Amino acid sequence: MKKLLILCAAAFLTLGAANAQESRNKVHDLFLNEIIYGHEQKEEKLSTGEVVEKVLETLATGANTVQETAHYDEVKNGVIVGLSNAKRFNLNDRDVTPADTLDPENRLVDIFVSSLTSESKIETYGKGKDKRTYTHYTVRLEVLLTLKDVVTGQIKLTKNFSEYATGSSSYSTKEKVIYNAIGYLSKDITKFMNKLTPFNATILEGGKFKKDKQQEVYIDFGLSEGAEKGMQFDVYSVRIIAGREAKNKVGKIKIIDVQGDEISLCKVTSGEKEIKAALDAGIELTLVSKE
Repeated sequence: MKKLLILCAAAFLTLGAANAQESRNKVHDLFLNEIIYGHEQKEEKLSTGEVVEKVLETLATGANTVQETAHYDEVKNGVIVGLSNAKRFNLNDRDVTPADTLDPENRLVDIFVSSLTSESKIETYGKGKDKRTYTHYTVRLEVLLTLKDVVTGQIKLTKNFSEYATGSSSYSTKEKVIYNAIGYLSKDITKFMNKLTPFNATILEGGKFKKDKQQEVYIDFGLSEGAEKGMQFDVYSVRIIAGREAKNKVGKIKIIDVQGDEISLCKVTSGEKEIKAALDAGIELTLVSKE
């Protein structure tokens, strides 16, 4: 009976460790809620006077600014790509179910495309036979992202993204510059979401070292939690002071080889001496992923 109790206790501890490992870097759900455009998706109707005024302004400044409403759906798709590439979130285009409300970190997402403008300006370079005329394009994109509680709809976070892209008719088109701005938006959204909910891990033990410098370490983060070669982490030493956790940044590491579901080999990229000293002293070292 005693042996059975010990086995049950061991199984419980193993299950508890597995659950802790799973919840440590749990993947949360995002649900598309509202998609709103700041301007109507149709050609702007101007009066004759407004048309004349716009033409005169273009002639005076050499620049023509347009609200690119025809590309708003592409902006929406760019936002979706950015959210879909976030490592610790699943993006869903479906209704929320009761099961989805059990994770307090699940979120509704509102997308507000505030503005997408392009400015085309004619510029002349050189003189005589070398004289060349090009059109310079400037695109500005504004998108507001709102994350809400999946149960109450309460706003948890808002983030405004402002993107800027330029190009010239000598090597590009206005459409390409617009797509560049949308591409920047996707990447910035992914970076923001990854920074918002980073991965956490700990150093298991040291690997290669030279004198007082730690060159490599093993961490408890592998394939099962989404480890990839090249991922970088900040390293923190952890001490408990008066019942509170005190963290001090001591260095950085980078995954060089994912060796299993729960282990990866990392190169120490900074703080070699500090990390070696902490490992030798038996100080706990925790990791937070960084972009």
